[in-house]
Amino acid sequence: MVLTAIFTIKAGTATGTETSVSLMGAQCNGKSVTTVSGTVSVNNFMLGDANNDGVVNTGDALIILRYLAERITEDRLDMAAADVNGSGGVTTADAMYIMKAIAGLENEYGLDV
Repeated sequence: MVLTAIFTIKAGTATGTETSVSLMGAQCNGKSVTTVSGTVSVNNFMLGDANNDGVVNTGDALIILRYLAERITEDRLDMAAADVNGSGGVTTADAMYIMKAIAGLENEYGLDV
């Protein structure tokens, strides 16, 4: 991960609300940062809760693996919540991050386990 940006969402903000953001050019640790503009969307899911049952547990890692093995279809899991590392797709790495967080080994993405 290159950059982590943390946003505070005001109470009462509706799901689907979007706002524009800009990161201005700067120097950080000797690296040049280019200006980037984009949109932040408010989503209603818990990162890692792939089966959308309100908790992050081994069931979420299992449903990701079942999806990847083509044992279940995409409509059976929350794709946004399952993409733990934000790669733009669901992979075995996402299941691994969930299991590492549950085991207390690593929780790089701040999963609520």
